[in-house]
Amino acid sequence: EARMRGDLYASISLRILGCAYILDLAAGDPDAAERQLERDLAAWPTDQFDLQHANGLLAQIDISQYREQPETGWRHLEEHWGQLKKSGLLLVATTFVFSHCGRGRIALAMARHAALRNQPVEPFLGYARSAARAILRHGPKWSEGLSHLLAAGVASFADPTQAAPLLARSLQLLER
Repeated sequence: EARMRGDLYASISLRILGCAYILDLAAGDPDAAERQLERDLAAWPTDQFDLQHANGLLAQIDISQYREQPETGWRHLEEHWGQLKKSGLLLVATTFVFSHCGRGRIALAMARHAALRNQPVEPFLGYARSAARAILRHGPKWSEGLSHLLAAGVASFADPTQAAPLLARSLQLLER
């Protein structure tokens, strides 16, 4: 409807903020997800790092993880994390939680990627640990399960048996 009215703001915002790219990923078409996201971000009328850009960053991370190309997601994160911090959007609880969760998820994917290549994993596990702690300490109560989920991912590298209780706790918290 917004597109038919010529409302660029609404049509792009609905796609980016509504995570429409997930529909393409669910259909097995990451290329379509990426193309639409790139079109939307290119057409967005401001270069200021706003909520649309923040959600675009998370979409890029998700698409790269779907493709099992964590280096691409990590590159996007490194390119834009400073802008996200400077934007003040991390003061918004949902943006804080989902951004740190995205950071932790891509760090875990990079740790796995490094492990498969016999490269050091600790730097990436450090980022994931930091994200989990940030969510637990500064996120709202509803985000505790996401913190435990990241912590389980970190624990799985050292001792997979330590991950199971964290996963169980995460599930318990997320089902509340």
